[in-house]
Amino acid sequence: MGEQVWYYALDGRQLGPIDLQTLRGLLSTGNLQPADLVWRQGMDTWQPAAAMAELLPANAPIVPMATPAETLLSGSPLPYETATPNSQGRATTALVVSILGFFCFGIVLGPISVYLAVKAKANMARSGDFTGHGVAQAAMVIGIIDIFVFMLGVLLQFGIMNLR
Repeated sequence: MGEQVWYYALDGRQLGPIDLQTLRGLLSTGNLQPADLVWRQGMDTWQPAAAMAELLPANAPIVPMATPAETLLSGSPLPYETATPNSQGRATTALVVSILGFFCFGIVLGPISVYLAVKAKANMARSGDFTGHGVAQAAMVIGIIDIFVFMLGVLLQFGIMNLR
């Protein structure tokens, strides 16, 4: 039987398959950290690389590594999935902030709502779940209007002052 293939998680993405020597090379060069999760056929869950004896150099001591339970996956280990933030909730928050910004503190709340809306849309694109996309779009438009209205108000104030 051939050598087992390995998978590893880096920056929230599942990468692989790769062979054992390549995975060891990633660890030795620092491209894979000891706390990064790895998996191969026969394992119940993803584990930190440092917890896998076959990945460590022959003379390295095996040190048990405490891993938070939420980083380990339950059930079928493939594919590796990270928890995505609740994009719909973030979009709703952005909309509420943008509406508040329309009535007060637009220069502060406008950019915040635009930022939240952009983050929500990015998370939606990353996860493939576009629930709340329209809400995020509306929050972004109202946030931009907040900023514009505030700037218009400032320009009008300076114009009125110059007329006196």
